[in-house]
Amino acid sequence: MTNETVRDNLEKKLPDYMIPSHIAAIDAIPVNKNGKVDIKALPEIETSSSKEYAAPRSETERIVCDAFVQVLGAEQVGIHDSFFELGGHSLKATRLVNEIESLCGLRIALKEVFGNQTPEKLAKLIEGAAGESYKPIPEAEEKESYEMTPTQRRTYLIACMDEGSTAYNMPQILRLEGKVDAEKVRSALQQMIDRHEILRTQFLMADGRPVQHILEHVEAEFEAVRDNETDTQSIMDEFMRPFDLSKPPLVRMKLVERAAWSLLFMDMHHIVSDGASDTIFTNEFTALYNGEELEAPRQFKDYSEWLNARDLSAQEKFWTDTFSGEIPVLEMPLDHPRPIEQSHAGNAIVKSLDPELLQGVRQLAADTGATEYMVFLSAIMILLSKYSRQEDIVVGSPITGRIHRDTEKMLGMFVNTLAMRGHPAAGKRYCDFLKEVKETCLKAYENQEYPFDELVEKVNVRRDLSRNPLFDVMFALQNNELTTMELTGTKAEEEMFRNDCMAKFDLTFNVLIQEDKYSVELEYCTAIFEKESAELLIQHLEAILEAIAREPERKLGELSTAVGSERERVLKEFNATDWAYEEKTITELFEEQVRKTPDNKAVMFGETELSYQQLNERANAVACRLRELGVGPDDFVAILARRSIEMIAAIYGVLKSGGAYVPIDPDYPEYRKQYILGDCKPKAILVSGVEIETDIPQIDLSDREVWLGAAQNPEHVNKPGDLAYVIYTSGTTGRPKGVLVEHGGISSLKVYFDQKFSLGNGDKVQQFANYVFDGSVSILHTLHFCMMNMICIFMGFVLKKKVNATAVCLFIVVLLSSLIGTLCTKVEKLTPLYLKTVPVITYTMFGGTEKALTVAGSTLVFLLITAAIFYATGKVFEKEELA
Repeated sequence: MTNETVRDNLEKKLPDYMIPSHIAAIDAIPVNKNGKVDIKALPEIETSSSKEYAAPRSETERIVCDAFVQVLGAEQVGIHDSFFELGGHSLKATRLVNEIESLCGLRIALKEVFGNQTPEKLAKLIEGAAGESYKPIPEAEEKESYEMTPTQRRTYLIACMDEGSTAYNMPQILRLEGKVDAEKVRSALQQMIDRHEILRTQFLMADGRPVQHILEHVEAEFEAVRDNETDTQSIMDEFMRPFDLSKPPLVRMKLVERAAWSLLFMDMHHIVSDGASDTIFTNEFTALYNGEELEAPRQFKDYSEWLNARDLSAQEKFWTDTFSGEIPVLEMPLDHPRPIEQSHAGNAIVKSLDPELLQGVRQLAADTGATEYMVFLSAIMILLSKYSRQEDIVVGSPITGRIHRDTEKMLGMFVNTLAMRGHPAAGKRYCDFLKEVKETCLKAYENQEYPFDELVEKVNVRRDLSRNPLFDVMFALQNNELTTMELTGTKAEEEMFRNDCMAKFDLTFNVLIQEDKYSVELEYCTAIFEKESAELLIQHLEAILEAIAREPERKLGELSTAVGSERERVLKEFNATDWAYEEKTITELFEEQVRKTPDNKAVMFGETELSYQQLNERANAVACRLRELGVGPDDFVAILARRSIEMIAAIYGVLKSGGAYVPIDPDYPEYRKQYILGDCKPKAILVSGVEIETDIPQIDLSDREVWLGAAQNPEHVNKPGDLAYVIYTSGTTGRPKGVLVEHGGISSLKVYFDQKFSLGNGDKVQQFANYVFDGSVSILHTLHFCMMNMICIFMGFVLKKKVNATAVCLFIVVLLSSLIGTLCTKVEKLTPLYLKTVPVITYTMFGGTEKALTVAGSTLVFLLITAAIFYATGKVFEKEELA
């Protein structure tokens, strides 16, 4: 039985992606001592060709085999050979479609190459289908000027906005060993300009439209010098300068002759060239230098006129349907706040991936009928999803745009941008997600002519000056055939140089396929990312690639990005939760502090201050009254009081009684107050300046008699596991829910604050958060046990009529500007280092100290306004100071 017989039988029962790409017969299957297959002992399969050569049997099969040979550069192709096994990829698949169209006059869909990978299958498809017949691109009529292509228009407009930029220059340096004839270089360059109209084209505005005007003749820009001293980088820095798009040629060369070798500097503007054009230019320039004759080329204006006349409505519908509805905005964790206007400051790093990964990715692609590009695209989408915690990801990708056979030897800018949208949901198996990505890519390839810029105008994309439209991440797999100039009598080698990086996107992944490995160049925007983060991104991408190549059946949510020391850090450092602390109740912690610093100030409100001893005595008085009402462990006591010293004393009084306090905001709607009281059923209510109708016993904190009582601490009745307080949620998703918190949690939180803030005697902390929010707990309890001087209760303010409103507004603007980074990144803690940069806030909030302040949400706005008033008036106005 031959391999092909096995393969034919498998094709009847299995989908394409499950059919083995390579089959080999062995005498016996090796097993280990447990009787299981010993995978490591299996012999290596010869992967260069797993099929016996089968000659074409019909004219159509011969044509397709010839097309394979032409595109792949293979010596011989049989009718059972797989296009992708022989080195094909998406770019070559496009060329194959073009080649078949020119040879047999019928155009097949690009996706058919992926579904019918052998000449035999493609021949059957061609013979049995009525496809679109081959029509050459017509020659454009002679005109004064021609309309630019959409891609050219975009490049032109960007160049006009930044005329001094070299962002779209395409420089390179060749080191030539051997004798170089400078006159031949000049002649070859002049011939290239003469034969390709695009190199002598002006790009300008005419009647308000961007057009291209072809000049009859343009002199080549070439210089030859002898220089043995100036270093290569200095020469390149002088050589590479902005092009004036209205003054061709948009290509220049410089030959620098050294003692033992020569350097050939070349630069072209992107508006007249792309990756494929660079290859064409190199091949033709080499041939002309070597004295070869070349056939007349097709001109870019023919393509431009043909493209602008095409009906792309069907392609437009595909793309607008793809991006209908809400378009996702990638929210990556950033090292720096995103600037208000997009920054193009950039840097790039390069990393070679594990050589074994090459075979793993190629095997995965072969097994699933995908390409290396699709595997990498899926991996990048997974990476971005894990970083952003989003499951709707858009990644940009360049595409050659040479969808017609006549364009393959044209010079010009054909490249377009595709916005690839994927949904890497955690519950999907990777193999299923890759199948989705493959389908997405094939549909995008079929609709690649539709200009990206027109898509941006059509869809409901949110305009943001700090971002690119539709996507912030670009990915390109560099699989253009690399060529070099083989000038007669010389040996050429590309010379590396520093090219100041301009980040057109937040992140750009460039994957280079080398002989036996992949290299990833990651270009990143330095305004928002640090180099260390970029390095981690590549490491995490490599980890994902290794995982999916090893276990393609795993769910995306199970794929880990942790690498090396990161894994150790997560498992050991982050998991090192053991921390020695003595589990106590809040009452015990508070009374310990009273014994240590009885005369220290504990709380201040307006002009009133209480020491720890005085506060303790007031709390004891409240506790005794609550004990008389039968309050004990896990009993609830509601507190309905405004900010005041009495509020603080009442809280500690409830805790000392053994009960758990339930804070209620006096400004709550009546129905919410009654709901909370009915839900927790407190044994008593402590009120201050508030009236409420209820049958529950009430203690009025404004009555001086309440505070008269036993000064001694009541007997401790609580354990760390007893309830300390109940805070109710906002109820936005339904009815409010009471969150129960035990005493023991505060004990452990105290240890954290001891380590984190190192607060001590003399420090002051403002009590900003309303006591009905959990943010108040760290101030009311935890920080109060850290040898602090006092808690300052801040009541709020109202401006007097004589306040300098202009000064207040001006300072708010200045302060917002200085804090914009904190606001943008949603940081919830202002660190001591940051507070040093805002001395007014430091002084106002902390009485001159530089301790960290915990702030969140609206509290930060309150901070800004408070500081602004202080700055403008010299004081803070409180309610009792109303005029």
